[in-house]
Amino acid sequence: MKQWLLLSPITISTTISITILISQTSLAQDCNDLIGTWVSDAGSTLNIKEIEASTGFMKVSFKSPSNLYSDGPFDGTGYVGNMNKSISLKPEQSVVTTITFTFKWPEESVSAWTGHCNVNNQGVPVIQSQWLESRPVADKPIEHTLTGITTFKPSRMSDGL
Repeated sequence: MKQWLLLSPITISTTISITILISQTSLAQDCNDLIGTWVSDAGSTLNIKEIEASTGFMKVSFKSPSNLYSDGPFDGTGYVGNMNKSISLKPEQSVVTTITFTFKWPEESVSAWTGHCNVNNQGVPVIQSQWLESRPVADKPIEHTLTGITTFKPSRMSDGL
């Protein structure tokens, strides 16, 4: 069920006024409301579809750039680690929203991302993550597990909204 966010009316001219509705399931909000679409620095799309408030369990989908996998998106699951938790801090400490999610690819490899969401120096919420991909078939034993770093930001930031 889609939920809609009603933004204040925008005046286009002195005689025309419109109201904009944005689906909350289409745009990622911030680190406290991860539901929505996030785009990686490589062009992948992560859609966080729902999060169970009591457990932090997430339903997600992931679409790679077309040069990696032309099909998709692929469904996956994950968790928000510190959902609805009060954390005591020392003055020098900070708090981020912890997140992890995983997917199975068409050729039977699996990938997992683990990281955190925080607001960067430009005021943009970003998910900074490290990923692992384990592949059942590789040319060399060392190539069965790959790793890398991915940064996701809300699709509204990628689109210039």
